[in-house]
Amino acid sequence: PGRHPAEFPPDDGTYEAWIQDLAELGANAVRVYTIHPPHFYRALRAWNLAHPAEAIWLIHGVWTELPPGPQEERYDDAAWNAAFEAEMRRVVDLLHGRAAIPHRPGHASGMYLADVSPWTLGYI
Repeated sequence: PGRHPAEFPPDDGTYEAWIQDLAELGANAVRVYTIHPPHFYRALRAWNLAHPAEAIWLIHGVWTELPPGPQEERYDDAAWNAAFEAEMRRVVDLLHGRAAIPHRPGHASGMYLADVSPWTLGYI
């Protein structure tokens, strides 16, 4: 809220507060559209380890731009497919706490060491 889509909060505390707010609202799942900074995954893991009966489950998106070309042909673009598959791998790796994502303008990056895979419901 109050930021551009690629401007992520810079600290664990913001995510910790948001996750606590979710729990207080009675939510038991959160959907994210794209990769967030490592702060988010650390906060989610910490909450879930501290509150196993009130775990917040994760539905994780894999973001991509539309591929180039006419609509009937665009999903056959080899470069686009390779980039989308690489993003899928990044998401799986970071959810298992095994990713080092370099800085890319408009994207989250960093060392992803918090394994949140036990609380991942699915990918979208």
